[in-house]
Amino acid sequence: MHFGDKLKAYYLLLLTYILSGIYVFSIVLNTPLIDISLNQVNSNYVIQDMTYSKWAQKHDVNEGDIILQINGIPIHQFTQIEYDPYIRAAETILIKSGDENIREVPIHYKDLPEQWIMQVVIPSLYFILSIITVLYLYIKKQNIPSIRLLIGFNLAVSLAYISSGASARMDMLGVFVNSGCLLLSLVLLLHFIKHYLHFWNIPNKLLSNIKYLYILPFVAIFIRCCRFIYPPFAGTDSFIILILLSVLVINTLSIFAVIYVKTRLLQLKSLFIGLIIPFTPFILLFLLPEILLGKYILSAEICTVFFLLLPFNVIFFHLTERLYDFTYHITRIRYYLIIAMFFSVWIASGLYLFIDLKISEVILTFLFITLSLIILLYIKENFDFHGRKILFSSKGNYIHQLYQTIQKLGTVYSINELLTVLSQEISNHLEIDNIYIVIYDFKNKEFSKNDHLAHSIDDRNLLLLPTGTVVKNKQFYLATIHEDVNFKRFLFIDHNKNIRLKPEELLWIELSLAYTSIFIENTKIIEELIAELNLLKQEHINEPSWMKKLLWFKIENEKFILAQDLHDTILQENISIARQLDKLIYDTTQQHAKPEHLADIHYQMLHSIQQLRLYCETLKPPLLFQMGLNTALERLFEKIQSQAHFTLDTTIDRMYLENDQAILSIYRIIQELLNNAIKHSEASLVTISVFESVQGIEIIYQDNGVGCDISMLDQSETLGVYGIKERVHALNGEVLIKSNKNKGFSMKLFIKESENSNDFNFNNR
Repeated sequence: MHFGDKLKAYYLLLLTYILSGIYVFSIVLNTPLIDISLNQVNSNYVIQDMTYSKWAQKHDVNEGDIILQINGIPIHQFTQIEYDPYIRAAETILIKSGDENIREVPIHYKDLPEQWIMQVVIPSLYFILSIITVLYLYIKKQNIPSIRLLIGFNLAVSLAYISSGASARMDMLGVFVNSGCLLLSLVLLLHFIKHYLHFWNIPNKLLSNIKYLYILPFVAIFIRCCRFIYPPFAGTDSFIILILLSVLVINTLSIFAVIYVKTRLLQLKSLFIGLIIPFTPFILLFLLPEILLGKYILSAEICTVFFLLLPFNVIFFHLTERLYDFTYHITRIRYYLIIAMFFSVWIASGLYLFIDLKISEVILTFLFITLSLIILLYIKENFDFHGRKILFSSKGNYIHQLYQTIQKLGTVYSINELLTVLSQEISNHLEIDNIYIVIYDFKNKEFSKNDHLAHSIDDRNLLLLPTGTVVKNKQFYLATIHEDVNFKRFLFIDHNKNIRLKPEELLWIELSLAYTSIFIENTKIIEELIAELNLLKQEHINEPSWMKKLLWFKIENEKFILAQDLHDTILQENISIARQLDKLIYDTTQQHAKPEHLADIHYQMLHSIQQLRLYCETLKPPLLFQMGLNTALERLFEKIQSQAHFTLDTTIDRMYLENDQAILSIYRIIQELLNNAIKHSEASLVTISVFESVQGIEIIYQDNGVGCDISMLDQSETLGVYGIKERVHALNGEVLIKSNKNKGFSMKLFIKESENSNDFNFNNR
């Protein structure tokens, strides 16, 4: 079919929908629904039951009154009344009361305000909303798969709902439209489900012959025709239509439930919930009670209100390319629904107990309060987001993901790499492929454009975009990453007119951009510093004065820390020993010192000497450069084993290293690992293996202790892991850590043995 033919068919379909809607609305407006059940007594038709009791009470219409005329026509002239004893709609009725009083009773919408809302106001709004939705889908979303099914489904559900009033009044055309569209909407839904399963490559033989189901709407219309041709068929036709409807509904939900149990696909679960919510009240409160008991619990006009959610659920679930992120919406709705329902049940229960309300009125009140509270919570969420940047989080892991992003950004040392990592992280987090970085050069006054963005950049407006704010235009989400005197860097996220980022995703992007801007500033300083140092190295110039100052300041700071440590430990012990000796020398009351006292002073002096020796060995292991790494490590293992409460199992290969810095770093790394094991591991067994391979040195540490959370290692100042990683990275090495709470800790380190290990080559970073 050519585009012109498709356009004509589309407008013909929309015109048919509008004309049908106008017709059924005219029927509803002309004749209010009265729904009076009659019983034939002798030759008279007596009122048996009335749906609108408030109207009856106002006009003094009672059960047992005799109906004489309807709209000025004697009741006996209505041939179908014999087989279908109901007055469904009328403008006036003539009744005869028990006191032989004959009077005419008018029927106006002003006496039936609930009916005016349920059958005129809400359907009219839904009618207009459906037209707007269909126009939007056709004009804006032609590239969406199964768009024609979505449009047809929306129109069928809408027409079935707005024609229910005319059908309840037994208007012939209204009955045909209502019955046909009810079944047609479910067939279209099944057809859409078939396409949707095909989209996810899920085979389903039950829907292979879906085209044959399109005969059902015509079967329903034929059954309804039989009612008007053969009046005794009245009632049976409705029962058959309800059976067909229930079979289609149960079949639809069953197919989805079975497929979800087999695949456990989150998208199917989301769509299944979107189908269950509208269908449940209709099935449980109207359809099944009407079929099984012959009496509904809640009227069809109330139950079908939930059908209004059906097409919009399906359309919404299918339009956002990420159907896909309904965990967020479902979790948020569930959270708000729990809060709203708790207070709604409390208020509705109070109204039922203390005010004389019907059960249907209580249910409507409950629904109204629930909906109002949910809307209020959504409004509060928007105020919190725009005013205080506080958001509901469905997963609660956005901060963790932000922390991971910051960690990755911190591992790069150039601005170009920084921007590449940022675009990759945003792409992975949002599941969007088309992420672009655009840079504006203030000097040349031009953008770094590519073909995809050639016609999408508005130079004037883009340059006014403030840093850190995300805005949306017709094709992109835009944000300024960073701005300096030379360049302004922008982020472009192509939403393809289908993807709408959630508020917490926008906030995540804004926070990521804020950290990226800081990283860029710091990276610029590092790049300038590295460039200056490399230039000095190439020109064989001594270190600049600021570097000498920095190094001397660092040395003096380390001296201060060491002096403070010695003052607080060894010096205090020596002062105590000196005071005890002074007492022995100058105390005239004691002629001779007791041997026990001298022995105690001697022990304190030995302990002080031992501590001082440990300090010296820690700062410069005496055996490390005299006897080699293996001997120094064996001595270290003996000392650790004497102090620790765990068993130390070591395997050390004989190593021949020429690089003094590598030797010292390996010793310090193993020393720090064992100190951490003593302080934090609570292990009973610690294993260390050190061996030399062709590429370098490998160190493997394992323990069976309490373990730790790997994500918190870098944040801890006591575990020393950060210092170990820095030593390994300084030697161009790699670190692999594995650990879980109460499942031990393992670290594998690989150190490359290189002749240039002592050479501080900044370009290697």
